[in-house]
Amino acid sequence: MGALGAATPRDWLRPGLFALVLGASALLGSGTWSPRWFHRLEDLMADLRWRLGPSAGQSAHVAVIEIDEASLDVVGPWPWPREVVAGLAGELFTRHGARVVALDMVFPEPRDAAADAALLTLARRHRMVFSQAFYLTPAAVRTGHPGGALPASAEPSTAAGLAGVPAATGHLGNFFAAAPGDCVGHITPQVDADGVVRRIAPVIGYAGQQYPMLAAAALLCARPGLPAALPWPALAPLMAAAREADGFVPIPWRHASAGFPVFSAVDVLARRVPAQALAGRYVLVGASALGLSDHVVSPHDPRLPGVMAHAEMLDWLLAEAAAPSPRLMLPWLGWAWTIATVLGLAWLSRGGNLLAAYGALTGMAGLWLLVLLGLPPGAAGRAAVLPVVAMLMLLVLQAPAEWALARAQARQFQRRFRRYLPPAVMEAVLRERGYEAMLPMRRTLTVLFADMEGYTALAETMAPERLVKVTEIVLEALTAQIHAAGGTVDKYIGDAVMAFWNAPLDQPDHADRGLACACAILSGMPALNARLQAVCPWLAPVRICIGLHSGDAVVGEIGSPLRKSYTAIGDTVNIASRLQDLCKAVSADLLVGEGTAALAQRHVLEPVGRARLRGRSRAEQIYAVRGRPCPQPFDLSEPAVA
Repeated sequence: MGALGAATPRDWLRPGLFALVLGASALLGSGTWSPRWFHRLEDLMADLRWRLGPSAGQSAHVAVIEIDEASLDVVGPWPWPREVVAGLAGELFTRHGARVVALDMVFPEPRDAAADAALLTLARRHRMVFSQAFYLTPAAVRTGHPGGALPASAEPSTAAGLAGVPAATGHLGNFFAAAPGDCVGHITPQVDADGVVRRIAPVIGYAGQQYPMLAAAALLCARPGLPAALPWPALAPLMAAAREADGFVPIPWRHASAGFPVFSAVDVLARRVPAQALAGRYVLVGASALGLSDHVVSPHDPRLPGVMAHAEMLDWLLAEAAAPSPRLMLPWLGWAWTIATVLGLAWLSRGGNLLAAYGALTGMAGLWLLVLLGLPPGAAGRAAVLPVVAMLMLLVLQAPAEWALARAQARQFQRRFRRYLPPAVMEAVLRERGYEAMLPMRRTLTVLFADMEGYTALAETMAPERLVKVTEIVLEALTAQIHAAGGTVDKYIGDAVMAFWNAPLDQPDHADRGLACACAILSGMPALNARLQAVCPWLAPVRICIGLHSGDAVVGEIGSPLRKSYTAIGDTVNIASRLQDLCKAVSADLLVGEGTAALAQRHVLEPVGRARLRGRSRAEQIYAVRGRPCPQPFDLSEPAVA
């Protein structure tokens, strides 16, 4: 602990860390600093939102036909003959009354001419939606024919305000050159660095034209005699509102694994699915068999059929068209929560209870996640992740720094106070009260002064080197007894020692501890004199005089900014010192004040006289310990005793 009034490392560490965290949060939230880990954390937060958020239940408008293992076992390995695919689509249109059938598969190469013609004829009769893929990377190929481009009058750049669509470098199209009325949508998801599919481009630009995604194409194409579910002027604004700066839209993973009615393709072909079971629905046909490798990683499932991503987009667009989600934008909320989190931790950390502070910090982060679950997706913007970033930064930076500071301060504390405190007491102070125990405070103490009688005369006749040795032996013996009784050595004053009890640790029996220490010192005098005789054979037996008093005093690190020491000051200290001086006048080795007599429980004290001590306005009752040699009764009420 630093000197009172002087800045300590902890004084600038916490404000510096909090300022650093707020500054880093400002850079991240504004986009000035945009590291990869921040985007990764944004993705994880979005995944958590979809996993923990409420499910939209089962879709009432979209169904999925799976080409699963059972279908491959019966029909044969993929790719199936195209007349089988045409038969499957025909069943969905004619027997089951599907409003739209979209195939999540690409037919890049022509095969049997009759089968190809049959598939294309059926598609154009019922306006079935084909799929195509685009390459968004430099290494691209060009296979088949792209189709389904938006009419020039409906391009996003002119009609819907969706300029800046992702640009493709290659394509994987179908075997036929698309006619103007053909329905084709792209199935090109954006796979993030961790392998999770979170976004898809609503429109991709390629070779001067723009192509919608499969879900949008399914809404734009309608069977003959039916209007489009969503014409482009209604569909484009929905996608524009959700689109991010780079032209992609988040896939709203609103459904769990049972979110869509799913039927096996072989059951449809074998007519085991009841007729009209899919009437009026948008039906997506895709692969789920493991061997076909058409799977994606979603926030819900590490191995989800890829067709489900397009089903989610299609169902979301239908829901938005029916009842648009509130466009609530609260970017300030994440900022406010971050500032409140950092300032709250700063306030809670003042007392040094980091466990409580970090518990509150974790609670704030958890509460923020609940708030995000209650907000519409994207409402908090980029700042949504800032409170979590601030929490992680504080945990990563502050906890090790505080630990290192605590260790350094503990070592400093031990170096500075080992001359005052017994090792066991010092460890207890660190464990129970910490460095606050060293701050000046008012406490009830029992103060002891012990002095070697005749020291001044001894110093006149003894060589300084020998005098130092004698003094060290005496103070060592007195200090050992004080420490054994749990006392704190305040200071050495030549041959005298001052000690006290009940600080820095609480000692309810401090009066009895002081009395026990005084009695132990006096009982050990024969042994002490024997040690002194071994050093100085001609030395007369040493006599120790002790004064003991209990009362209020101020104790702590006291002094000037240049030098401080742990000490006690106050009238109680003065009385104990005067009692020690009085011992010489009345030929006593131990005198006890009224305060100690009032608090003692294990020792019996008896009055031996009265005296008005120097600096006191009234006479004091003086006590001695029963069972020890007592002085003759005395009354020194007048005059004052020096």
